[in-house]
Amino acid sequence: FQQNYSVLSETDIKQHQADDMNRVSTVLSISKSEACALLRSYNWSVSKVHDEWFVDEARVRTAVGLPEKQNEMP
Repeated sequence: FQQNYSVLSETDIKQHQADDMNRVSTVLSISKSEACALLRSYNWSVSKVHDEWFVDEARVRTAVGLPEKQNEMP
């Protein structure tokens, strides 16, 4: 059985990382730096970040070292 691989340049990798950070920060309404911390903690798996976050956001925040969500004033 044959597996196909793609060799990515450093530029390609950085673009994939930026796309993933944008996706996570948009969906979770968090900063890009917080999204980056989450992605690093979950081996750059966007789906794993989303799955864990929506199961227990507070636990994920604590595990990754993100501050608790601040309640916004109306």
